Amino acid sequence: VGTRRYMSPEVLEGATEFTSFAFQQIDVYAAALVIWEVLSRTCINEENKEENVVNKLTENCENIRLTLTPPPFMLPYEAEIGTNPSLSQIREHVALRKCRPRVRPALMDNEISTCIVRTMSEMWDHEPDCRITSSCARDRSLIWLTNIRILMPN
Repeated sequence: VGTRRYMSPEVLEGATEFTSFAFQQIDVYAAALVIWEVLSRTCINEENKEENVVNKLTENCENIRLTLTPPPFMLPYEAEIGTNPSLSQIREHVALRKCRPRVRPALMDNEISTCIVRTMSEMWDHEPDCRITSSCARDRSLIWLTNIRILMPN
């Protein structure tokens, strides 16, 4: 069935249909948590203004490369239910309380990360039939990648 932490609400509730589409929607939910993990470690320019100032002061120096320090790694739901929750803790948190991992506010200050967060939220909807499909998630991710390439400096 998979890693407990990434189980969808319907799997945790034991209400899984055994169809191809149902399994795809389970995977869409898990993929949303992976996207959350990536975003949770993504530095957004506005988050660390002091480092940005230093970067701007040194951007003409070829030998100096400063980067923003990403937030510490955390598993989905780790902040809420710890590093090794039981299946019943996960079921209560995800399926009964309908909680999802917290999204850093700074992610909503950036146009691309806002689009990614919006899609991620549609991927982890409590109801599998309300989640976007895997093909929709793929199509949106191709748009993000295109937009990121356009904005990336050479």
